[in-house]
Amino acid sequence: MPKMLTKYSALLVITLIAGCATNKPDQGGVAELVAKAHLPVKSLTAEQQAKYSAALTLLKSGDLSGAELSFKELSLLLPDASGVFANLGVIAEAQNDEPSAIEYYNKSLSLNPSNVVALNNLGAIHTRAGHFKEASKLYLTAFKNKPDNTSVLLNLAVLNELYLHDLNSAVKYYELYQARLASPDEIIAARISDLGRRAD
Repeated sequence: MPKMLTKYSALLVITLIAGCATNKPDQGGVAELVAKAHLPVKSLTAEQQAKYSAALTLLKSGDLSGAELSFKELSLLLPDASGVFANLGVIAEAQNDEPSAIEYYNKSLSLNPSNVVALNNLGAIHTRAGHFKEASKLYLTAFKNKPDNTSVLLNLAVLNELYLHDLNSAVKYYELYQARLASPDEIIAARISDLGRRAD
């Protein structure tokens, strides 16, 4: 494998594994996704909203124990709230409890099959396990529901390049990812150029 490709591939694998199914809840944009996507599926009372916001604050600050306790309490108050269980999945991953994370993400998706956080993070878990087709299905569903999500786009690009060996699709998702960045990423630009030559 060419030296440049090895360097970039290694970096992108790290991004895939560390950025989307994270060891820290604020790594790789997960905290941002928590704030934007983890919304309950029914209207909240003012008291419930206050508890939910407080739990999110604990999660984003890195207080995993406090956040876990708060979201478990919320899961009893809001048993049909997909976002509560997605947040518990994020916490479980941060605590290196992957089986519980999978259970929580699946519960979240049973309540709301369009929950992008659960789809994206579960996709990353399946990628690490070598279940590439299942990961692709999850990422594509997330992409369909939130096509401007950079974390989803990068995961799709890396998955197609390194594991599915679909270079044309990899270029497509890298280009979509690059277009949504505030400023161009030189490494991504190099990947697009290299893959474009190899795909021709």
